[in-house]
Amino acid sequence: MDGLLKLGIGPFQVHNFSSGNVTDQTFRFQPADFELIVCFATQGAVVWEIMQPLSGPSLMAEFLETRGEGIHHVAFDCNHVPATQRKAEFEGRGYSMVQSGLWHGKKGTCRFMFFDTEDATTTCFESYSFSEDWEDPESTVWYPANR
Repeated sequence: MDGLLKLGIGPFQVHNFSSGNVTDQTFRFQPADFELIVCFATQGAVVWEIMQPLSGPSLMAEFLETRGEGIHHVAFDCNHVPATQRKAEFEGRGYSMVQSGLWHGKKGTCRFMFFDTEDATTTCFESYSFSEDWEDPESTVWYPANR
């Protein structure tokens, strides 16, 4: 995060994703139990995301094991297109969902889905969707703290 802060990107919201606040966790077509630190910095219409795998199987852990640190994925919303329709669109084009979950905020949820697009695009694509009533979790921490 310090390197991105030096570039003018930040401050970051820091969240711990675990089975306590992320339900419906899947990895490679199976139920999963993964834990990640996920950090977000918003600049205009762009959200920068840093993810650190802590435990359990995840695409992020695989990426670190095979490539080391670097840019793992591109994430996007689809103007409120339902998650089921997004999933069907990707699968209809031959891209399976390889990791997913439902993150719970103070109010509302955020559905996230990672698709196996790396062979076609050299990166992974993630689609996410926040519910209309979304409120950040009370456990939100900011870095740097003196934002």
